[in-house]
Amino acid sequence: MRVHAAIDELGYVRNSAARSLAAGSSRTIGLALTDVGNSLFVDIARGAESAAHENGHSLLLANRDVDLQKQEGYLDILMRPASPG
Repeated sequence: MRVHAAIDELGYVRNSAARSLAAGSSRTIGLALTDVGNSLFVDIARGAESAAHENGHSLLLANRDVDLQKQEGYLDILMRPASPG
């Protein structure tokens, strides 16, 4: 009871990002596309986002602009384990 009262009094809002870090998992999917200027990749992104949303996930989109160095950087970020600090 006191915990719920404190939550209400302080206006606490659950932070799902912090919760994911604490649990060591995430409901975010990373998608690195070759070139979002190409309508094929726009359609792929829309389909991926729709499927992710339907399954309770979020989609993080990266556009590499046909640049392998950018792709490597994005993949490094997307594959890096989350750290709490």
